[in-house]
Amino acid sequence: MNVLGFLVSIVLFFVGIFLLGQAFVVEAGQAYVFLGGVLVISIAFALPIHLYKRIAP
Repeated sequence: MNVLGFLVSIVLFFVGIFLLGQAFVVEAGQAYVFLGGVLVISIAFALPIHLYKRIAP
């Protein structure tokens, strides 16, 4: 579970970075895309800190 959780967090982090970059490229809804990127990065950090420590033996 530790490796899977790590991979999920890393993928979410990079998806969030991608969304932050795409916020400057999209035609409309830049704020929503940027906010989505910030939220995804926050989730990527919150998962290992709060959730995985309760799951780990």
